[in-house]
Amino acid sequence: MQKQTVMKRSRLFLWIFGILMQAFLISMHFYQRNMEAMYAETEYLLKEVLNEELHRKQQELNLFYISKVTIDTIPLTIRVTTSKGVKTFTVDAKKSKKNISQSMAERSWHSAACMKSRLSTDTLNLLWNRRLKSQQIFAKTDVHITTTHLDNTISYCKCKNCKDYCFGTHKFTFYVGNRCEIEVIAFCSYLRWAVYQYHSIPFEVIWSVTAVLIIILCSWYLIKKYISKIRNDKKHLANDRDRERKVRIQLEKDQKRLEVKQKEYEKRIKDFSAKGEEYEEERKSMEKILKEYENQIQKLKELRESGKEPLLYRLSPKVTFDSYAKVLICSDQTISLTSQACQLLDAFLNASEYILTYEELLRYLWEDGTGDMIRLRVAISRLRVALSIDPEISIFQKDINKYQLVLPEKR
Repeated sequence: MQKQTVMKRSRLFLWIFGILMQAFLISMHFYQRNMEAMYAETEYLLKEVLNEELHRKQQELNLFYISKVTIDTIPLTIRVTTSKGVKTFTVDAKKSKKNISQSMAERSWHSAACMKSRLSTDTLNLLWNRRLKSQQIFAKTDVHITTTHLDNTISYCKCKNCKDYCFGTHKFTFYVGNRCEIEVIAFCSYLRWAVYQYHSIPFEVIWSVTAVLIIILCSWYLIKKYISKIRNDKKHLANDRDRERKVRIQLEKDQKRLEVKQKEYEKRIKDFSAKGEEYEEERKSMEKILKEYENQIQKLKELRESGKEPLLYRLSPKVTFDSYAKVLICSDQTISLTSQACQLLDAFLNASEYILTYEELLRYLWEDGTGDMIRLRVAISRLRVALSIDPEISIFQKDINKYQLVLPEKR
């Protein structure tokens, strides 16, 4: 039965583990979806902030453009007239695709605006961060800007409070200008809880359903365990009643057998008395045996008539003590006890809190006063060996001069 309970409990843990794993995998799916949506929105907001900042510079510098040329007509070779003459620049096609504008005129005034008033990394980072928070995207951000001048010199700029989020974070790259001469690299690191918070409804539903399933599963397990316990208790009770009925039948048979012996010895004592004093010794011996039979018969009558003294003790879910038959019953196994072990166990079971002092044990086992501590320890050791059939039952020394029988708690 214990093995079956352990198996059921392990199966319950496996089911709970399976539910949690399913919830985790589904959550990871939605976590990845949130991450992708946040990435797309973060990139869009960065581009929007760049356009707004360039538009602001255009208004400050009174720059404007009229025509809009699509990407198909944007040349990959740009000629720029400088004080030193006309210079030709080849535009990288990949960079051109990542330019924030696909209009040649717009790119030109972007170049003019940035030449007169450079983009600020701190301003871009601040505006980008505010825009992200307004969309419930909480992240650590950083912006780097690299500018390639007409004389091919390169200048590099990053935020003053830069904490180098470049490692293990999301990276966004945009280009500005007709030569794609301004490279804006932005870094973004999402907080884990922020990814869940971005769109939290799926996670709330998943873990609410998971909690409900686990509660239902545990409730079902406890109800099934309770029903199983009731069935087992009924079965044990029926077995105990049947065994007690058999014990009392045996008790009645033993009483009748002793009464027959009693009558037989009474007749023999009368015969010895009639034969004279030469059979006096045999008569006294018979009277002594007869006295023992009378005591046993009297005890059996009291057991049958009063019904107060228990014949069976349930020591644990596995072990029953039959005080009359002097046996321990464990499932289909029966362990015989000596009269002394039976007497000792019976004394513990009828004591308050199953505790007895050395003096009480010595007086209970050896009424004639022949007992000593060595014999008592031997008797307790033998009883311990018999009770070891159930590891939950034990006898241990309490304080200095006491022994206690420990039984498993009744559930």
